[in-house]
This record gives sequence, C-alpha cells and structure tokens, in this order.
Amino acid sequence: MRTWITHPHTRNFAMDALGQMKASGVRNLIEPFLDDPDRYTRTQAAKTLAKLPTDDTATE
Repeated sequence: MRTWITHPHTRNFAMDALGQMKASGVRNLIEPFLDDPDRYTRTQAAKTLAKLPTDDTATE
C-alpha cells in the first residue's frame, strides 16, 4: 500500500497537498504512514489526517 509514493519528500508534499485540499476518500492511503520509519512522515501523516473529512465526504 505504501508504494504509491516512495520518496519521503514527495510523499510528505503529497500528503500536505491532500490535507490542504481536504480531500475525501484518501484517509486509507494516509493512515499507513503513521507507522513510517521517517519521523517527519509520521508527523505529516497525523497533521494531514487531522485536516481530512472523517466521513469521506468533501467539506465546503
């Protein structure tokens, strides 16, 4: 599941973008990064999840 983005800087940037967009339907892609070996990636995953809708519906 983590193979969608392999380089740490790229996946951190992508997670940040998804969080800024409040993208729906991506929580399941972000959650595995909470256990990533890279500390910054774990932090970014938590920050992103906090910004995402919890019920997978877009927010206005």
